[in-house]
Amino acid sequence: MSLEQQLIFLFSAIGALNGFAISAYFLFKRGEKRLSDYFLGGLLFMMSMRVIKSVFRYFNPQLFETFIELGLTACFLIGPFLYLYIKSMQQPEANLKRTWWWHIVPFVLLITIFRQYYSYYADRQIWGYFIEGIYKQWMVYIFLSAYLLLPIFKKLWKRQEKVTDEEVWLLNIFFGVTTVWLAYENSRYTSYIVGALSFTFLLYISILLWFYKRYNKSLATDPPIKYANSSLTSEEIIQQYRKLDQLMQVAKPHLDPSLTIAKLSEQLGLNSKELSQIINQSTDKNYSQYIAQLRIEEAKRLLTAPDYSNYKIAAIAYESGFNSLSSFNAYFKKLVGKTAQAYRKQSATQ
Repeated sequence: MSLEQQLIFLFSAIGALNGFAISAYFLFKRGEKRLSDYFLGGLLFMMSMRVIKSVFRYFNPQLFETFIELGLTACFLIGPFLYLYIKSMQQPEANLKRTWWWHIVPFVLLITIFRQYYSYYADRQIWGYFIEGIYKQWMVYIFLSAYLLLPIFKKLWKRQEKVTDEEVWLLNIFFGVTTVWLAYENSRYTSYIVGALSFTFLLYISILLWFYKRYNKSLATDPPIKYANSSLTSEEIIQQYRKLDQLMQVAKPHLDPSLTIAKLSEQLGLNSKELSQIINQSTDKNYSQYIAQLRIEEAKRLLTAPDYSNYKIAAIAYESGFNSLSSFNAYFKKLVGKTAQAYRKQSATQ
């Protein structure tokens, strides 16, 4: 094996092995389990299985049959796990606990029965047709996932509301899986190993995105020039922030889930850029973080209010202005340091 081949093998295999490690974290190690964690862990595991099969198949064409068939089985489940993960994040109220297996079990049974009747090496032509079907099934689930992500795509298109960190993460997962699918689908025109290399590259991009999000790091080291041409003076920023603070305390527009920076700016007689500057320079937060902080404070109040003692956490989240339970849970844990349920229990004992 030449040095070039050794490097290709190394980078491809490392991506798959790290994928296994991260999938194990979501499936077994992460402290507070959610259904979405299992779906994401399953997705990463299946992607890693598909990639490791590609790596060894590329460098050893005579790989034993069972290993190849297991890799193709994993490929059959990538699309379903992608769809289930995005749905669990976008529609947390959906009853996936009872229905998720409809997207997994039939495909597992189908490929298991198929493997009993057809051997990969002995029936290569039949397997070729079956593999084409696998990639078409993967494509269908990509389209179904894209449909779930339409609200985020509309945000990006209209540019009236900032995309949240969680939504950026979902887009990253979606486009990552789609890119790997395209790499494998077009391998006849490029190279079979491109899919494995794509997965490695995209996996590390995802790890970096998670790292910088988790520790609030900035990807840039030079000072910001965002408000270099602003006409607002320091005194005006202070005055406008007082006006904003009074509005939020009295009218509480942040309890409206459809509130956008454009709507809030209109209430204050400002434009969106000016309001963004006022919030950023007065609180050191962006618009989304500022609104989330206010909504979390409202949620904390409701969680300890006797009148809301029978309300479920999801109801509290919506009453506080969140339109996504997953977003509420993420912000609450980040800003309060514990889950909403733990906060309610602790408050009840004090």
